[in-house]
Amino acid sequence: MVTSSASGWLLVVQVLSALLTPTIAVCAAWIAYQQVKINRNKLKLDRFERRFAIYDAAKSYITQVHFGDPKTEPESASQYLASIRGAQFMLSKEIEQYLRDLASKGIHLRMAERELERPNVPEEEHKAAAAKSMELHKWFTDQFEELDKRFASYLVVED
Repeated sequence: MVTSSASGWLLVVQVLSALLTPTIAVCAAWIAYQQVKINRNKLKLDRFERRFAIYDAAKSYITQVHFGDPKTEPESASQYLASIRGAQFMLSKEIEQYLRDLASKGIHLRMAERELERPNVPEEEHKAAAAKSMELHKWFTDQFEELDKRFASYLVVED
């Protein structure tokens, strides 16, 4: 009877020993899968952060051009252009072109406003500069919503 009990325990130990290696392999595979999921989510988060930084730079630039001091425009335009560098890789060529158009129109707005500030400007030039300034201010007002629309699909973090 002692022999059958000992052989029963020996059998249990042998079965558990045989199951140990596959159990460890399954656990290792599960851990590896979880690491892949974590790395994918980290990549999505990194991509989101980079895209959001470009979005935030564009939103700030629109605000500054629309409401800011015209004398600070050259510095803000160069800072803005530096901050959107690489947009064609993180977003799309269309978005990158749109972001460059923002800079271009911002510079044109400041040029029109400087023309308005110049003394002894002929009446027609003054009217043309005022019309251009109003047109561009209206355009920049619309860009707050337009920017959100254009970036909406790029600023989504999905599982």
